[in-house]
Amino acid sequence: MAVACSSAFVSVSQQAGATFRAAFLARHGEIDPATHLYDSPVDGIYLAETLGPQEPKVKNLVQTGIEGTFLDRQALDAETNEPLAITFVGLERDSLRGRWVVINAAMGSEETGWAGFKP
Repeated sequence: MAVACSSAFVSVSQQAGATFRAAFLARHGEIDPATHLYDSPVDGIYLAETLGPQEPKVKNLVQTGIEGTFLDRQALDAETNEPLAITFVGLERDSLRGRWVVINAAMGSEETGWAGFKP
């Protein structure tokens, strides 16, 4: 039996007046109708900004599957020198302060090593 668990945080920062920013983690992808689990999910960290009563503008900051060199220039496979893919992104409750957002990310795999280091 496959088990999936999820945890979500939203970090909110108020700007001047009625302007708010919110950083949040979201998952998207196709869902298997038999198992009701994601097939090849993509996790991303997004930033939404509201300016008064308008619809928020949402921007993708980082997501799994992209090259890890987006965050760390040295996130390269130790043997091939190719960029490692981002395999995990995370966000904590108090990670957004004004224009700064703090995330965590993992790059690599058992086969390629982790962020350039081969076990």
